Amino acid sequence: MGKRGIILRAGLALLIAGLCSCGGGTPADDGTVGISGTIRLSTTGAPVFQVALNLFGSGSGNAFTDFNGAYRFSSLRDGTYTIVPAKTGYTFLPPTLTLTISGASLSEQNFLAFAVPAADPEAEPTAPAVPGR
Repeated sequence: MGKRGIILRAGLALLIAGLCSCGGGTPADDGTVGISGTIRLSTTGAPVFQVALNLFGSGSGNAFTDFNGAYRFSSLRDGTYTIVPAKTGYTFLPPTLTLTISGASLSEQNFLAFAVPAADPEAEPTAPAVPGR
């Protein structure tokens, strides 16, 4: 197995471990709960700063990761939510995360970030092939 395969397996193991340890927190005094997690690079495990996360579903909101790659949505009510991470130059695994809150906060809702190689500005553009020529 090549280095890339080992890195992908290690990254997937970290993601699965995070998804399976959906620790429950206690509700706030007002009956609301939250969702939290981290975003880390698939290759090194380093945190990814300033990833935008959009929350949809039973409520909506926006958050950004901090210097530790951590994010948090708070003051949520029970229901189903979808989180979508976005940052130029990256793709994420999973690309979206759908969760159901039922009386307790959800932690360790983690994503892996994969850097997308930048296009080479020096590369010659290629014309599409024309059939029959």
